[in-house]
Amino acid sequence: MSREGAAAQEQVLAEGQARAWIALVGPFAVVALFWGFNYPMVVLGLRSAPPLWLAFLRALFGLVGSIALFPMLARQFQVKRLLPWRLRWKALLLGVPNTAIFFGLWLQAATTVPAGQTSVLVYTFPIWVLLLASVGLGERLGSTQVAASVLGLGGVAVIGLLGARSWTGGWVPVLELLGAAVSWAVATILLKRWFRREEMLEANVLQLTGALLPLGIAAWWSAPLSSVHFGASLWMVLLWVGVLGTAVAYALWFELLSRYRAATLSAYLFVVPMVAIGAGFLLLGQGLGVPQAIGVAAILVSIYLTHRAASRTPRAGSAPQAVEGGA
Repeated sequence: MSREGAAAQEQVLAEGQARAWIALVGPFAVVALFWGFNYPMVVLGLRSAPPLWLAFLRALFGLVGSIALFPMLARQFQVKRLLPWRLRWKALLLGVPNTAIFFGLWLQAATTVPAGQTSVLVYTFPIWVLLLASVGLGERLGSTQVAASVLGLGGVAVIGLLGARSWTGGWVPVLELLGAAVSWAVATILLKRWFRREEMLEANVLQLTGALLPLGIAAWWSAPLSSVHFGASLWMVLLWVGVLGTAVAYALWFELLSRYRAATLSAYLFVVPMVAIGAGFLLLGQGLGVPQAIGVAAILVSIYLTHRAASRTPRAGSAPQAVEGGA
């Protein structure tokens, strides 16, 4: 091959790599934006609705949006048959840890904890996935994963100790957010054990459905419906966190999962809490002091290392690599 031909071939390869990079980064940037801005938008929504009512309404708007998008996504995923009943029941039950408990604890704590630190504590979930898989499934952790877990838990301790001095409830909201992360981790393991990739689309719709009853009961018990003020600001929040931050973001995420390995994508999920920190500053004026920044940085590095370790090709029977949903 001539020098000119080799140069032309290299140019074609470079252009193909650039297009592939754009095809990945563009949708992922939108997903990270939607999920990151969910956190300050939730804080704004709590000004108009109690936490559990806001959680219920987000799940409801997310379900309606997901149902509307389902026909298009089903064609994209080539879903040719619906789930059998035994898997439908599992999907409905999955809504309890994956959405009801997760949303409920997160939004309850968000009344006190700043948006950026809320997102960082919630996104400790990959650490809990690894630890739960190690304890419950007998998986061995590598040295990088152990170091990442210790670093992340150290960051949690720093944020918790500092937050306990100023947040209403002391350590309670920290424990609520960690409980939300653990609940999400449990759901992640079950989701990957129970459903194949092409089945997760319907499973997502069903788990949102399964979350509505427990969330509705909890919301009704916690506060009357009259405590929800359906004004323009609340509708804006629900359109963001329910339609964009749940239905559309999940649709884009599933589209990415159909083209890329989950572990490859999840290696960059640490971007979401970074977006949330910036969004919290822009929308709410919430910043970080130096000690809090150190704790947040430790957790972000831990999340990155955890995902990078998981992105290596696993052996057969290895622990779940990554989450199939988002916050």
